[in-house]
Amino acid sequence: MIQPVTLPAGTTVYQGIVAPQTPNKCYPGGGQQTFIKDTRDPNIKWSEGENIVIKDFSCS
Repeated sequence: MIQPVTLPAGTTVYQGIVAPQTPNKCYPGGGQQTFIKDTRDPNIKWSEGENIVIKDFSCS
């Protein structure tokens, strides 16, 4: 799900590139990831998001 969020000032957010995992040909990494340490903080305002399309995955 892609979900908009409003964070209080001073909230620490980590963003980076997803690392590859074994087997690399199946999980090459390279995507964007975002991490918010305390997603249950009552001061974080989550908005309704939209579902992403999940496609069948096969790694042979």
